[in-house]
Parts: sequence; C-alpha cells; structure tokens
Amino acid sequence: MLPKESLLSPHLRSRVTSALRAVARFLFHTLGVRFLLALISAFALWWYVVPDGSTGNSPGLATGSYRTVAVVAQLRGNPADGYAVTSVLVAPPTITIQGAVPGLGDANSINTAPIDITGATSTLTRVIGLDLPLGVSSTTISTVTVSIYVAPLQGKVNTTAPVTLNNLPAKLTAAISPTTVSVTLKGPLPKLNTVEIHPFVDVSGLVAGSYVLPVQVTVPADIGVQISPADVTVTLTPLA
Repeated sequence: MLPKESLLSPHLRSRVTSALRAVARFLFHTLGVRFLLALISAFALWWYVVPDGSTGNSPGLATGSYRTVAVVAQLRGNPADGYAVTSVLVAPPTITIQGAVPGLGDANSINTAPIDITGATSTLTRVIGLDLPLGVSSTTISTVTVSIYVAPLQGKVNTTAPVTLNNLPAKLTAAISPTTVSVTLKGPLPKLNTVEIHPFVDVSGLVAGSYVLPVQVTVPADIGVQISPADVTVTLTPLA
C-alpha cells in the first residue's frame, strides 16, 4: 500500500490544505475551541493507530486484535510399564486470545501448563491453566479440562510348558503324548506379566483306556489362548 503522503499530487494537496484551513476557521468561530481540539485529537488517533489506513493487515497480533487458536495439552512423564496414552481430550478445544507479541498472528495453538502422567494406569482428568506467552491473554477462560486416556498395551507371550493331569482316578496311572505343548497368550501386557501358564487335561470319571483330550490353560477372560497341539493322547492303565 502507498504511503498516505504519496496519494495526493502537490496541487491537489494544496487545495485540500486550503479547504481544511477554511473549515478550521469556520469551526473555530462557530463551534468553539473545544470542538476543534476534539476533532484534531480524533484525527491524530486514527492516523497513529491505523498507520496504513487499513485493518487486519498486520503480520503479528496487534493490541486489541483477537485470534482463535487450538489448546494443546502439554504432558510430562510416562505411564506405568505396559500402559500408553491412547488419546487426549481438551475442553474447550479452542480459545480466543488477545495480545501484542510479534509474530503471534502466525501461531495456531496455545499449550496448557505441564500435566504429570508419570506412572498412570488409568484415565486422568485435570483442570489446568494455560501457558500463555508474555503479553498474551485469554479473552474468556483461564483454565481448561484435560482428559488423558491411558490403557494397557496389547502384547503376546510364547512359552513351552509340560502338560499335567487333573483329577486322575484312583488305582490308575497315566501316560501323556506329547508331554509338552506350546502356549501363546495375547492380551493386555500388565496382565500377561502376571499370568502363570500351566497346561492340563482333565481325566475325571475316566476308566482305563486311551483318550484324545483337549489341553486347557486357565487365564483371565480378556486373555486369548492358543495351544499347539490342541489335543494330546492320554493312556490310562490300572495300577499293578
């Protein structure tokens, strides 16, 4: 945009100046000194506040200007082993700021104050302040509500374990083939680390003979189990 002083030719500027002087003399004599001073003050205020004769063209955020930006939760630390942050919800998700920091007009977000999530094993909800730069203020709120969703990581455990017999009838002996199976558990890592793996077959109520029986492993409901082979051969014989 051209400077104000370059918009008028010398001849036209001279005519405008003469006209303004005539208006000033008229106002001075008819309306008085106070009105003339008020008019001059208003013109000076317009000239210095809007130096380029327009609004909204400043690259930064000027005093009295507003900008809506996203609020970003600033997290510190890590959840407990086997857990992770799955999502973060900020309410409200945006705020309107006002300030005069150079270049702030290009900013798209404002951080919250740090939120410590060290050792977390479940969802956290915090009412937290905003980390506003110097010279910037929020026009509406000073805090936001942040929900940090923490959930167990999913994992897998593989092991080979011997098969045992449950409820072997009296006066019978048993032989198992194969004697070991491969067990794979899938589920939340914190639970996987505590599950004890003991494959077994149930022979309750059976008499002497050979049987193909399913191998079982007792685990929590949210743990998936794969056993290979899924069945073993059990041979029951009478004691001598």
